[in-house]
Amino acid sequence: MHLVLMSAAVLVLAFCGGDKGKSDSGPTPPSRTGQISDEEALPLLTTYCVGCHSGDAPKAGVKLDTTIDAKRFSTRSVEVLDAKEMPPSRARNQPSDDERTKLSKWFKD
Repeated sequence: MHLVLMSAAVLVLAFCGGDKGKSDSGPTPPSRTGQISDEEALPLLTTYCVGCHSGDAPKAGVKLDTTIDAKRFSTRSVEVLDAKEMPPSRARNQPSDDERTKLSKWFKD
């Protein structure tokens, strides 16, 4: 009986959002409104941006190696992504249009 009650409690918490008070609730799921999750955006930032925009002396003073740092530069980042100014044309690795769109949406959220 005790096991049944505990199992029921776990199910209730799982379906009713019993972990909302946790500070680290795991991955940020994409919303139904087309938002991009951190799990989708961070690998793109790592691939295309962090090589130059991280560490103690990031290029142009723009640090993008953490979510918090990246969101501080969201307006400018959207501008340069949409204008295809970043990554610079000399960079070997360029994001696809779809990847640029995803990053722009993530920065706007």
